Amino acid sequence: SEDGDGDTRIEDQASLEYVDIEYGRTLTDSISYFGGLRVLNFESEANLFIDVDNDDSIAEASFRGVWPIVGISFETPDRSRGEFGFFGKASAAVLFGSLNQEEQGSAFGPDETTEESDESILSFDAELGVFFNITDNSAFSLGVMYQRVNDIDFVSGNMAEFDDGFETGDREFTNAFVGYSYQF
Repeated sequence: SEDGDGDTRIEDQASLEYVDIEYGRTLTDSISYFGGLRVLNFESEANLFIDVDNDDSIAEASFRGVWPIVGISFETPDRSRGEFGFFGKASAAVLFGSLNQEEQGSAFGPDETTEESDESILSFDAELGVFFNITDNSAFSLGVMYQRVNDIDFVSGNMAEFDDGFETGDREFTNAFVGYSYQF
């Protein structure tokens, strides 16, 4: 992006790992709801290159949290061995955990700063895919997932005004996945 006096470039890396433990109940042959627990680990690092100052600033953030997840899912009703089917899922979680943010470089001021705080963030997920039933109770799946995690780090927040500091912002991830499920 251009700031009038020079170019500003951001190189950003982020990783998101999580584990969901879910328990669900069937509403109809093809629709069910579920609840459970999500454990999440998020880390990001951004290098900010500001040509006008010939500066290289670094911003890092990490979040580790746990809390409940709720959602709804659908799938084609035939769960017979050897059959293919389609599925979709939408869920939301409120995660409580520790957010650690570190900044260094002239974009953030003369000193290195570290902020650690207890935070609650929202996480939204959506999945769509196809599955193959290995048995009547187990299946392999292949699909695409969209995830949005709100207010997780300042790198994804408002960076328009360096003088006002950085605000936390939302992260969005879209990725393909392969899965295995077993139903009791």
